[in-house]
Amino acid sequence: YILSRDHEYKNGTCAGCGDHIGPVITQQPESVQQEIGKKFAITVKAEGEGLTYQWYVKEAGAKAFKVSSNKTSAYAYTMQSYMKGRQVYCVITDKHGNSYTTQTYILRRQATITKEPATVAYAKKNAKVSVKITAVGEGLKYTWYVKDKNAKSYSKSSVTTATYTTTMSASVNGRKVYCVVTDKYGQTTKSKTCTLYANTTITKQPAS
Repeated sequence: YILSRDHEYKNGTCAGCGDHIGPVITQQPESVQQEIGKKFAITVKAEGEGLTYQWYVKEAGAKAFKVSSNKTSAYAYTMQSYMKGRQVYCVITDKHGNSYTTQTYILRRQATITKEPATVAYAKKNAKVSVKITAVGEGLKYTWYVKDKNAKSYSKSSVTTATYTTTMSASVNGRKVYCVVTDKYGQTTKSKTCTLYANTTITKQPAS
């Protein structure tokens, strides 16, 4: 709102000059991060007379923005792999022709675990046992958490790869493990839990 000796703006209208200010934004949208196949929405809220909305988009790697077919207050779709890195903004125009352009917002693909670890994993004593997950996302980091059979809570492992590997022993038998995947934006996704068991081994066969 602009106040001066001769002009006073009230509710978007300039008393004494007949001009109009542009739409008033009451809620700015934000960039979104969503898993593939799940819905998202970038919503802008504004006040004004006879408001219309026009979204503009620029794909990752493109040189310029293009007019979108979306003419609503919400840029709402289902996240697809090709949308990663897409930039969008909205131009809001009132019936007097005054317009407001929002900031530019980015669509990011959230880290998604595409293959969970097995529910259980078996190995013979002194043999290697591995648990693996597969995930997609940007700049992924892996943190494994473990809880041994008699432990009260999980503790952070030193393993930082998509595969957790250890040697089966009496202390490992019954251990539970899970992984937290973190992308470069700090968003996290937690895997299912896997339990490590020792195979039963007959050390001496009965006589014939």
